[in-house]
Amino acid sequence: MECFSGERYMMVANQDTLAELNLLVIRLYQQGKYKEALRIVHQSAHLTKDTFGEDHPDYAESLNNLALMYDSLGVYEKAEPLCMQALHTRKKALGDEHPDYAESLNSLTGLYYSMGAYEKAEPLYLQVLQIRQKAWGDDQP
Repeated sequence: MECFSGERYMMVANQDTLAELNLLVIRLYQQGKYKEALRIVHQSAHLTKDTFGEDHPDYAESLNNLALMYDSLGVYEKAEPLCMQALHTRKKALGDEHPDYAESLNSLTGLYYSMGAYEKAEPLYLQVLQIRQKAWGDDQP
């Protein structure tokens, strides 16, 4: 039987809580309860930061999720810095050839597309494609 330290137990408990929060966000968003979903995404981001720290890829994912929520609500001025922070964190933690880095880059690209900044979006889309082709090969759907 594995014995958990207090810190390890809290990390596991927080991971379970984060998974539940993510499911709740999806349900709320699908129901059109955007303000409630946004509040939960904020809560999830804070919990992820407290659990893993600011330099962890999971925190970058939570920032990315928060940025996507703001993007879907049309609050671009809040979405862009979150996309940039998630991108920077994933690059630092995983490198700029990792598929998760490409995911953050794709979120930033989607944001630029939503904003009508197509000249910014296109080169980033091409970079995402290049990273994914290198990581997954040409046969990946």
